[in-house]
Amino acid sequence: MCRVVDRPFRRCRIGAIAGQHRLFLRLSGKQNLELLAGSVGMDKARIGEVLELVGLQGRADDNFRSYSLGMRQRLAIAAAPHKSPELLILDEPTNGHLSTLTG
Repeated sequence: MCRVVDRPFRRCRIGAIAGQHRLFLRLSGKQNLELLAGSVGMDKARIGEVLELVGLQGRADDNFRSYSLGMRQRLAIAAAPHKSPELLILDEPTNGHLSTLTG
């Protein structure tokens, strides 16, 4: 349940990804998403879909600690839709991945 100024909402309407990722280094990317899905009541069947969406399906079982900064950013982006927010705010979503986008 989301709370804004101590008033509960039926669901989270705004999602955000900040510079620091609150994911577990010792778990795989997939395990991190499974843990998150369980905590927000999301169908775990969507995990493969979001991993494919951000291009991490081939590294899903690898330890999160081994991910590059760009991969960590993409996993954080994959984790954000778990709550199905209407608005998603991304703080520097290309940090660590910008050089491959610009050339």
